[in-house]
Amino acid sequence: MGLDQIRRDIMHLAGHLAHRSALSSEERLAAEFIEKRFQEYTPHVALDDFENTDNFHYLFASYYSEFLLISILALWWPVFAVCYGLAVLLMYLAEFMGHHLCSRLMPQYDSQN
Repeated sequence: MGLDQIRRDIMHLAGHLAHRSALSSEERLAAEFIEKRFQEYTPHVALDDFENTDNFHYLFASYYSEFLLISILALWWPVFAVCYGLAVLLMYLAEFMGHHLCSRLMPQYDSQN
């Protein structure tokens, strides 16, 4: 693969394909183009399909809202707020470690690697 071919591939992905946001059909077209190009050089190429949430900002906003609620509850019921805060913290940490506790309740869309 020469530099000219690399430049043509980049121009095709960046210039000729429509803007591809995450979880869209344009993203799928780009992944299929890259898969086709790699199949010319290696036999072990596959698309990895998976489902993902549209926007993780909503998920983390819900956790941060819980922490705000815990802060308010701590003024009147400190023991309850500590127990509730510990539960929310463990759920928050589990989410970062890949265990989909609350994110699986959000809408899921198809994506691929």
